Amino acid sequence: MICESVVNKIRTHVEKGIFCKIKEDDEIVAFSKSYPKLYDMVTSDKCDNNMLRQFLELSTKVSEGKMKQKKGDEIFGQIAAEKYVFPLTKTE
Repeated sequence: MICESVVNKIRTHVEKGIFCKIKEDDEIVAFSKSYPKLYDMVTSDKCDNNMLRQFLELSTKVSEGKMKQKKGDEIFGQIAAEKYVFPLTKTE
């Protein structure tokens, strides 16, 4: 399960410009080893907080058994496509 509190802690550090303190936090170091790609995304200045929140909400529902993994993947795939793919395919 992805720990939302750790993700929020990382985003707060990044947004406040105190990124250097992240490497001193054992919880964040463990997260970075368990989820390296997510860690890279969350620590990026280009991280879309809205997309991140939606991802975390779906991930929580899946981990709590309120939603099947496949359904969560489908929903997030649709959200991502609407934001990033569909605008590229629109013709004027």
